[in-house]
Amino acid sequence: MRLPARYLWTGWFLWLACLILPRPALALYEPEKVGDASRRWAINIGSQGYYDDNINATTKDQLGGFTSGATIGLRAEIPAEQTFFRMNSEYGVNYAPGRASGEIDQTVVFSGLLSHTFTPRLVADLNATARYALEPAVSDIISGRSTQLQQSGNYFENNTAASISYNLSRRWTMTARGSWDLWRYDSSLNASNNDRSIYEGSADLIYSLAPRTFAGVGYRYSVQDYTYPGTNDARNAALQNVYLTFSHVFNPRLSANVNAGYESDSFGDGSQSTSPSGSLGLNYNYSRDAVVSLGFRYGFSATQNGAFGGSQTATFFCSANYRFTQKLFLAVNGLYANEQFLNPVPGAFIPGSPIPSSQDSYQIGLSLRYQFNRWVSTSLNYNYEEVVSQIAGNSFTRNRIGLGMNLSY
Repeated sequence: MRLPARYLWTGWFLWLACLILPRPALALYEPEKVGDASRRWAINIGSQGYYDDNINATTKDQLGGFTSGATIGLRAEIPAEQTFFRMNSEYGVNYAPGRASGEIDQTVVFSGLLSHTFTPRLVADLNATARYALEPAVSDIISGRSTQLQQSGNYFENNTAASISYNLSRRWTMTARGSWDLWRYDSSLNASNNDRSIYEGSADLIYSLAPRTFAGVGYRYSVQDYTYPGTNDARNAALQNVYLTFSHVFNPRLSANVNAGYESDSFGDGSQSTSPSGSLGLNYNYSRDAVVSLGFRYGFSATQNGAFGGSQTATFFCSANYRFTQKLFLAVNGLYANEQFLNPVPGAFIPGSPIPSSQDSYQIGLSLRYQFNRWVSTSLNYNYEEVVSQIAGNSFTRNRIGLGMNLSY
C-alpha cells in the first residue's frame, strides 16, 4: 500500500516546532489540561497482537488468523497568554496475513486545536483532523459515531471546523460553528460510492438559568455533496435542523445534556424527508475509581451504500471505567446503531424486487490494563462486532482477542 508521505511529515514537523519554540513566562491560557504541566509534550509507543476470527468481515467463507501491529503517538502543546495550540499525531502499521484488501496497512492521524481568547467574552477555536487509514479504523465506539464496519478500502478524511463564542451578557452566550468534512478513497469502486464533502454551519443561543443549569435554542444547516451523486443527483442532500438544548449539573457526580429538535432533508432529485432528531448524554462519576457515560443520538447521516441517499440513524452507546487497584484498570464500551435507509437511487434495484430498508450494528469492547509503573503498561483486549443487514453481503460477525504493550513518556 502506498502511503502519502506528506501526511506523516507534516505531523512530525509541527511536533518538533512545539518543542523548539520558546514558552512565555506570563500567565497562560489553557482550555485543555495535560497531566504534567512541567512538560508540554508526550510520546507513546505501543505494540499489539490479535486473533481475528473474520479478518475480511465477510458473511460467508470467514477467514481467521493472527494479526500484529505497532503504533507511535506524539502529543505537544504551546500555551501563550491568549493563544493555545495543541496537536496529536499517530502512525500505525498492521500486518494481517490473508486479508483480501492487503496484508499490510498503515495509518496516519493528525489532529490539532488552535484556540484564541480575544477578550474574556470572545473566544475562537479552529480544529482540524486528517486521517489516512483502512476502514473500519474510523469507527469511534466511545463517542457514538456510527460508521460502516465493513472494510471499504484505504481512505483519506480531512475534517476542519471553526467556532466563535461570545458572551452577550452574564447569562447569554452565542456560538457560531462551521465545518468541512472531506472523504476520498483510493479504490475507484469505493470512490464512486463514497467520495464526498459535507459542509455544515450552526448557531446556538444559550441562557444560564442557574450556575449549573443552561437552556437554549439552535439551528443547523448542512449540505451533503457526493462526487458521484447517482441518477438525478439522488444522493446529494441539504438538511435543516432546529433544536432546543438543555444541560444540568445535578451534583459533582452527575451531569446531563439533552437536545431535541426537528429536521427536514431535501435530496437532489426533489424527494424530501422529515423527522424528529435529538441526543441525550449522561455522565456519572460513581466514585474516584468508577466513571460511567451513556448516550443516545438520532438523526440523518450519510451512508456508505451507494444505492441510497442517506439514512435515519439511532445510536445508543455507553462506556464505563473502573480502577480495581492503583495499577489495575477495566474499560468497557458498547454501541448499538439502527439505520433506516432513505431515498433509494433510481435504477439501483430491479423493478419489483424488495428494497432493503434497515441495518443493525453492534459493538462491544473490553480492556483490562495493568500499569507496571509510570511508563509501562500491558492490556488484554476483546472486541465483538456484528452487522445484521437486509443488504446482501453486509451481514457478519467478528471476534478479536489480543494482548498489547504500551510505553509512554
